[in-house]
Amino acid sequence: MRMGCAFTLAGGRAVIAAAGHDKKIHLWYADSGEPVRPPLVGHTAPIRALAAIPAAGWLLSSGEDQTIRRWNTTNWQSEVLTGHTGWVVGLATDESVVASSSFDSTVRLWDPVTGAQRAQLTGHTGWIGAVAVVPRVSEEAAIFSAGDDATVRRWDPAEATAGKRTPPAHAGAMTAVALAGPLVVSGGEERRNPLVAGERRDTRRRGVPRRTGNRTRPDGRHAA
Repeated sequence: MRMGCAFTLAGGRAVIAAAGHDKKIHLWYADSGEPVRPPLVGHTAPIRALAAIPAAGWLLSSGEDQTIRRWNTTNWQSEVLTGHTGWVVGLATDESVVASSSFDSTVRLWDPVTGAQRAQLTGHTGWIGAVAVVPRVSEEAAIFSAGDDATVRRWDPAEATAGKRTPPAHAGAMTAVALAGPLVVSGGEERRNPLVAGERRDTRRRGVPRRTGNRTRPDGRHAA
């Protein structure tokens, strides 16, 4: 298992981060492939998700030790964000909010500046495998989550309540949710080929042929 993300340091140089079962975060400069520094160490179990907030100078990681770590990309010191009681397997942000999803059946919202927990969102009836943030121009972001109960939930982060919920869209657990233009795309564990969402984009996930896709609009309706 290997998770990754890309972000830009304060000086403008792009960095690629990757993490996984070795409990470490490896960093390379995107232009040269040279290591930025020795791997970041702190998690005590495999790392399940990475996300970055370049404007705030933070790299976020989470994993099976039930914690989120917030790494300062200037000095690479970290602080631990606690609250989840299960593996933290999903992270997403639009720089106004950080959302995390967990095997404890909750989505939690965090302040990207202070690291304080803003809200705990409940409603899923099983573990939550993925979370996505939909940025809005003049409002706070909308949050989407997908999980073991085969549904996608749309959350209003300002009210900390769930809005529309899709009917079960997959025959099995949902392990991915992402944005594709005006659509929210979900992936599950059915043993079928994925669908193409929105315009004719290639949405196949290389090396993960057993997951299928489904499409939901940001207002909670299924796409035609």
